[in-house]
Amino acid sequence: MDADDLDYRARTRSECVPPELVARLLERGHAAVVGELAGGGEWFCAREWARLLGEWGRQAEALDVLAPYLATGWWTATETAAGLLEDWGRAREAIELTHTRMLLGHPHALESYTRLLARHGRAREAFDLLLPHVDDDSLARVLVDISGVAGRDEETATLLAARIPADHRCDGPWCCRGRLDPDTAIGLLATVRERQGRVDEAIALLRITSVNSCGRLAGLLARHDRIEELRAYAMTKHHGDAVRRLAELLEERGDVEGAVAVYRQAGAASDSGNVAVRLAELLARHGRGEEAIEVMRAKADAPGGAVDWILDRLCTLYADQGRPQDALDYLDGLKARRGGGMGTVLDPPPADGRLWPRRRSCPADPGPSRGRHLVRGRAPRRDAGRRRTHRGGRRRPRPAHPCPPPRPGRLPHRPRPHRRRRGPPSAARPPAEPFPGHLA
Repeated sequence: MDADDLDYRARTRSECVPPELVARLLERGHAAVVGELAGGGEWFCAREWARLLGEWGRQAEALDVLAPYLATGWWTATETAAGLLEDWGRAREAIELTHTRMLLGHPHALESYTRLLARHGRAREAFDLLLPHVDDDSLARVLVDISGVAGRDEETATLLAARIPADHRCDGPWCCRGRLDPDTAIGLLATVRERQGRVDEAIALLRITSVNSCGRLAGLLARHDRIEELRAYAMTKHHGDAVRRLAELLEERGDVEGAVAVYRQAGAASDSGNVAVRLAELLARHGRGEEAIEVMRAKADAPGGAVDWILDRLCTLYADQGRPQDALDYLDGLKARRGGGMGTVLDPPPADGRLWPRRRSCPADPGPSRGRHLVRGRAPRRDAGRRRTHRGGRRRPRPAHPCPPPRPGRLPHRPRPHRRRRGPPSAARPPAEPFPGHLA
């Protein structure tokens, strides 16, 4: 096994048994198949098989399953094994395993190691380890999470405040970017102040950050029952997150009409489809499905509103209300209005019925030998259709490697061979063997 190969396959879900199939196999009682594949380099099978063995009390066998993956130094395997050990009550072994990887310099090991220490009564030690890395964005977040448990919030606040310019005020989401930019430092400092009970300072800090913090400010106002401030913030800026959080808070309190009014007011000030969808979902949750359909129908009938995800929500509401035929009738009407084809739901079809617009340089009928070149935007070669030969008259051989070499740590590309269809498959051809342990 190779760590880069395992990481590539796990991230891209290519050339492996995906986790969805593993879950399906286990649901159908094919645990033996999963166990067999776990020993053949199938990571998702190995992960679930080790988890099952641990639940059955066979922890030593579970670690043996993960041992070949751990031997490669792959961080995902280390993190999984440490998580299992912690779940089994063997936190000391989990800490030692993570510490070993940290000493080898893995970039994610310090975060996992310090969080493990904090969860098991060693928060001060974890805080001291993180202090030299306060300028790192991700590690600064871990430091803020651990500082409360370690009782060192004020020290953390001092470090963060030193990294915020006195006259700083972001005017957009890309105002400042770096390792620990001032915008992130302000948000983390607001978290510390809220934890200390200094809510007004936290609110003042979040008001000067970029538009990315609107969700954090809305959540802060909602957590501390500042409904009127949240309402003013949502209606003044028309931030989607603030509107959603205000409506959720009113719904939690039983004020459904107030939540509906919030969404309707925001929808009148903006043509965002998200507001209409959330309003429809709110109405449907409280038994007002017909009103929800009216909301989505009005949005779909508006200019440019009949996009795919709006239509999907509308048809789902029709089906939930027991009106599937009405959904089909609406789609048929939409298809008729667009000239007999759905095409792309964003734009009307071309006036002359063409599916794709041609380039201006293309003639009306490019012909079979020229169309391919014109679509690609270049003129046809004079020797198009002829064999390319050497000066000696022989045909030029194909290169030995038609595909570019793979990047380091990546699997080589394996093009699928082209097979020409020659009619229906022969009845005498034997069927392919089923996948071992295939689903009946």
